[in-house]
Order: sequence, then C-alpha cells, then structure tokens
Amino acid sequence: MPIPDFHSSISTNLAYWQGLVDRSDDPALPELIPERRNIYRAVEFGLALPETWRSAADLILDLHYFIEHSGNWRSWQILLQRALQKCVGEDGELRLCLLDRSGGYYRQDRDWASSLAAHREEEALARLLAKPDGLAKAYYNLSLLYWRQRQYDEAAENARKALAGFQEIGSAERQMGGAYSILGLIEYGRGYYPDSVRHHLRSVAFFRKTGFSVLLARSLVNLALAQEANGEIPAAMASYEEARSILDGTAYEMDKTRIELSLGSLLFNTDRFDEAEEAYLRAYSPFLKRSGLVYFQGLATNNLGNVYLEQGRLIEAEALLRESLSLWKRANAPLQTANTTGTLGKVLAARGLPEEALACLEQAIAGAEAFPEDGWAKQILQEYQDALTELIRQISAAGRVG
Repeated sequence: MPIPDFHSSISTNLAYWQGLVDRSDDPALPELIPERRNIYRAVEFGLALPETWRSAADLILDLHYFIEHSGNWRSWQILLQRALQKCVGEDGELRLCLLDRSGGYYRQDRDWASSLAAHREEEALARLLAKPDGLAKAYYNLSLLYWRQRQYDEAAENARKALAGFQEIGSAERQMGGAYSILGLIEYGRGYYPDSVRHHLRSVAFFRKTGFSVLLARSLVNLALAQEANGEIPAAMASYEEARSILDGTAYEMDKTRIELSLGSLLFNTDRFDEAEEAYLRAYSPFLKRSGLVYFQGLATNNLGNVYLEQGRLIEAEALLRESLSLWKRANAPLQTANTTGTLGKVLAARGLPEEALACLEQAIAGAEAFPEDGWAKQILQEYQDALTELIRQISAAGRVG
C-alpha cells in the first residue's frame, strides 16, 4: 500500500497537469508536447490508486486532442482500458466519455472490430442514461467508423441521425462542423462531388467560429479535395493555401503531413510533377518516418512512386511502390493496396516485364471491384482495365511481329 506522502504527490502531480490543461488556449496543447512522457506517467500512477483514478481518467479525456495530434493514441489506449475497467456502476457518464475516446483511438489504429464494440456500447449506454448529447456523439462516431471502411449507406444513416441529434439539443459549432464534415466525406467517397463541396462549405463555416485552428485546417483540406474533384482547381488551391497558413509555425506535424500529401495530389493531377514531388517529400518528413503513422507512410511512398513513374524513374518508382504495398498490408487498407498494385503493374510494363505487369493489373482490378459503392474505386477500376487492355494489345502485337 502506498505511503501517504507518495499518494499526496500523485494527487498533486495530477492537479498540476490538469491546471496547465485548463489554462491552455489550444485544446491540442502543443506547449505540453515536450512533457508528454511526464504526463503519461502521472496518469499511469493516478489510475493505480482508488483515490485518484477518477482524476486521472478526467485528465485523459481533457488530453484528447493532445493525444490525437501527437499520433500516440496506441499507448494511451492502454491507460484508457485501465480506466474503463475501474469505471462501472455509478460512473456511467464518465464511462460514456471513455468509450467515445477508446472507440476513436481504435478507429485511428484501424482496429474496426474493437472500435465498433466500443461505439455500440457507447450508444447503448447513452440510451440507458437518457443522454441525447451522448447518443448523437455515438451516432457520429459510428458514421466515422463506417466511412473509414467505405460502407457509405451505414455511414450516411448514422451521420444523419447525429446531425439531427446535434440540431435538436443545440450543439456547439464544433459538433455541427463535425457532422457536416462527415456528410461531406461520405458524398466525396460516393463520387457526389457537388454535394460534398456543399457540406464541407458548411463545415468550414462552423469551424471558423470555434477558434480551434487545427479543426478549421482539416475542414479546409476536406473542402479542397472535394473542390478539386468537382473541377474547382483554383478554389481547391486557395483552400490548401489557407490551411497551410493556419498551421504554419505550429506543432501539428500530422496535419501538416496530410496537407502536403493532398496538395501534392492536386499538383500531380494537374501535371506539375516536379512540384508534386516537392510536396510529397515535405510530407515524407523525418516526423512521418519515425511516427508509426503507417497509413500516411503508405500514402507518401505510393504518391512518390507515382511521380517517379511519370518522370521515367522506374527503378525508384518500383522500390517505393513495393514499400508502399508492405505498409498497406500493415494498415489493413485493401483499396489502397489495389491502387498501388495497379501502379506497380504500369511500372513493370514500362520496364518490359509484361507477365509480372499482367498479374499486378489483374489483382488491382479484382481489388477495386470489391468496392462498388466507392467513387474512387470506380475511377481506378477503369484506369487499370484500360491499362490491362493496352498491355494485352502490346503483347499480342509483339507476338505477331515475332
């Protein structure tokens, strides 16, 4: 059993960090990044004592954006599970909040089954407690989870219920912005780009009122993606530039990476390959390489491989695309795997390896066909079907010549 002085020091330490969090103007707490190990230890010790575990659990909840922006949710999930083990019975509202966070971190880690279990329990508990705000948040979380899995009908159904719930209780701008954001992402995924732009414009308008810079920047990136897909290239570029200016000089490295990846794709799609390479190299930064953010690493290597294919740097392209495929396997990203496999097929065809190229293109087509609701899947399916047809024609022509 801990001695009284040790118990007192744990309580004092938790109160110290909670005070710093409460006084911060930025929920992502960038000024506390150098102290992340000390904060983690304070929470870890706090959860071990019956007198302090609730204070420790409250601190975890208040550190949500700090944890998310550091990309360190996997280790914090361990502490969240400890808090949930202690949080039973009369602690229903606290458990509701912990389930919200836990399901979100599982989603970030692409553990779909664990995320679904957490959010379904969150939904059931919100009903039991008669908490309409908690129920709306559960629907929002479920819509994000289904969207990440490209299950757009389920995602849209939950997003509409979340929006209705937020509107009914008069939620703050942050919740309203989030609801319109996920609606925009769903329509983008379906290939309904004008509707996606419309939803994202509403999301941006709500986030402008929050004063929370990183959420506004994220919303602008989503808007830019929809604008580009809708043929609004100058507007998309302006949205990216505003997002970059908002985060310039901040510690939001994960979000800076996402901006560079998305901006690079716009530059790539407008045949500005050298500029696209520069953007992708900025994304593939020392931060990203050591971060453990496997999905973003997969995007960066894939996108650079595409640039090098266009530049005729085939050996470099093949190496990066094979690295990307290993990352997609770790990230459980089947549609991205199909896309990268198809690009690898193009590289192998350009290198004069038709049999290997054929195998890759056939795999890519089969992978894309598994997502009939997805707008991007339809695009790459057509792209790789065309590439396969052309490769077969070339093989046939070569056979006739021979």
